Amino acid sequence: MKLKTLIARNCRVQALPEDLSKLEKLEGLYLDNNKITQLPRGIYKMKNLSVLSLRGNSITKIPDTICHLQKLAFLDLRGNNIPAENIAEVQALLPGCKIYY
Repeated sequence: MKLKTLIARNCRVQALPEDLSKLEKLEGLYLDNNKITQLPRGIYKMKNLSVLSLRGNSITKIPDTICHLQKLAFLDLRGNNIPAENIAEVQALLPGCKIYY
């Protein structure tokens, strides 16, 4: 599939399917204002992802496997409950990425 952008804002999404990683050409993923508590493991296979917006969810931790998203330029984590030390880890793993928290 050649989908470049997926927007699912304000959809009351609680979990993301593992199949999401099959969208290998995806560059922008906007999942703002849902009820997501964690990222699916497969999201880190999305090597072309440059924008990941997770604003206003219920995420408490970003796993270190996010380092596989080397093209990620913008990460919006505002409105989640992610501890400062986890944010610092993500910043160290993705030094070229602009992170909002």
